[in-house]
Amino acid sequence: MAARGRLPEGLLPEAGGRLEEHPSMSAELLEPGQLAEIRALSTIRPAFPEQMLGLFMESANEALEGCLGAWMSGDSRQLQAFAHRLKGTAASFGASRLRQQAESLENDAELEVQIKRQRLDAIERTIAETHQAYADWLQQPAG
Repeated sequence: MAARGRLPEGLLPEAGGRLEEHPSMSAELLEPGQLAEIRALSTIRPAFPEQMLGLFMESANEALEGCLGAWMSGDSRQLQAFAHRLKGTAASFGASRLRQQAESLENDAELEVQIKRQRLDAIERTIAETHQAYADWLQQPAG
């Protein structure tokens, strides 16, 4: 994801508008500013938003699988590394809740806090909810 200051001049949309009104925003799944940047970049690369969704799902699911494997083997260092990867994926995509969950998991793995399977299940649900919110957002007309 491009940094905010690196978008070509004139591509950043005005503040306000439809992004804040979307139901997924109130659930804190996706950051409106990140969605605005993705929408702006679609004027240059029309397929960009759909490509981002595919990349997000692939990266998030790979990191989650790594977290699950590390958790099952009791390897806190590996769990920390995969949680860090998931946090980065979420941050670059603008997936707020997922980033927070991954960061918390990463910190707890570093401290070797006992982690329950339910936390990983919650992260899996958040990935699915984020995917759905983004897919719903893609169906909205730009503007």
